[in-house]
Amino acid sequence: MHLLLLTLLTFSTPVDLLVSGNPYGWKMTCDQSEEAIETLYEDEFFSRPENHPQRDLIKKKLLRHTPEECKWV
Repeated sequence: MHLLLLTLLTFSTPVDLLVSGNPYGWKMTCDQSEEAIETLYEDEFFSRPENHPQRDLIKKKLLRHTPEECKWV
């Protein structure tokens, strides 16, 4: 599962900027964001202390694509 989350990091790069004029042009719903973050924290790989910095980076990335009204974390 962690490969899927890491792949997500590559999607809001220059392509988003070119397509929408906004590097954060795509958004998840509140439910999608909550589920993605829960999955991230439940993942065996990211649960290891040595992988917490990567987990935190992915969480920040997910939150950049979460509507303001549902940023509960």
